[in-house]
Amino acid sequence: MGIIDVTSCPVCGSDSRQEASDGIASVRKDSGRHYLKFAAYKLGLTIEQVLEAIKVFQCDKCHSYYCDPWISGETASYIFTEGAPDHMAGWGNFEHWVSSPSPNTVEAANRRLYQLLEGKIGQIARYAEYGCPFQGFLLLFRGMEVSPEKRIALFSEAITRSPDVRWTTSPRIFNGMQRFAGWLTAGYHRIRLMKETGRNGKGQSFTSRHPLPAKRTLFTQETTKHWGNNCVRYGGSCSYYSSRILGADVLPFDEKLRLLTDGAEAEFDLLGIFNMLDHTNAPTEVLRDSLRLARNVVVVNHHASMAGKQHLFAFHDSFPQWLASTLDGAKIEDLSALLPQDSAKGYNHILISRS
Repeated sequence: MGIIDVTSCPVCGSDSRQEASDGIASVRKDSGRHYLKFAAYKLGLTIEQVLEAIKVFQCDKCHSYYCDPWISGETASYIFTEGAPDHMAGWGNFEHWVSSPSPNTVEAANRRLYQLLEGKIGQIARYAEYGCPFQGFLLLFRGMEVSPEKRIALFSEAITRSPDVRWTTSPRIFNGMQRFAGWLTAGYHRIRLMKETGRNGKGQSFTSRHPLPAKRTLFTQETTKHWGNNCVRYGGSCSYYSSRILGADVLPFDEKLRLLTDGAEAEFDLLGIFNMLDHTNAPTEVLRDSLRLARNVVVVNHHASMAGKQHLFAFHDSFPQWLASTLDGAKIEDLSALLPQDSAKGYNHILISRS
């Protein structure tokens, strides 16, 4: 079946619930339709029928919102592998970063968040990011090290692969055409940089209190609830560009966990999960595992009213308080009130630390 029942909360497992009129079920009833339209096509339904079929409930225990029924794993996989294989928000951040001297709203918010975190936890020498490399601090760090002109040069080099002697004629033809397309794309970014600089100047510089992390890692995780390794644009995955341009080691999250020994010291000072926790199979377990790897974990989530029904679940504003009662040996701090936002509330911020 393309639509399946969800009888218990995906966050805490409780089956006690009430039908909700806020959160995911709020006034933004059609949020996520650009993803769910592919589910509708797969199911042979209209997008209106899919949105109407998906009801929203609120868990009585952790207060999270979740959809019941929701799309099956096979249908969700179709969305992220064929229907909408590249994450629009993430790639949009990356493209802006490549050729703009000024931060967009996401990077501006991340600047404020990073300054706050430095004041709370001190120097961050070893940093990891979970899931998407284009929504958190990896862009921020690399942007502080290289100018927009250098970013365009790095991007131009990255989108051009050197021919392999083992290639047949077909990939050689494709590579030659891709080189031409890459030249045009890099030219567009150079023109954009000139226009942006002329309009806004060189932008506001950003400095950190401490040296930037020398160790940077991107943790990947495969699931049917997000894009994963199939998130491809410009001939390469987001993992490829995070390694080639942003200087991050790319490792599977589960593989790193398997190498841990009991009682091991934290390998990272900070692990960032930016708009990805509500795309996981077991969010509480992801947080527990993250604390095995890092002394501190920062979580940025969509506000539930902004999530949309393409998310199986979304967190209530009281999620930090529930976590405090659930995660043993952890200190939970809700940072949302400390971070003024430029527009209507769209994100919640949580700092989780080993106590």
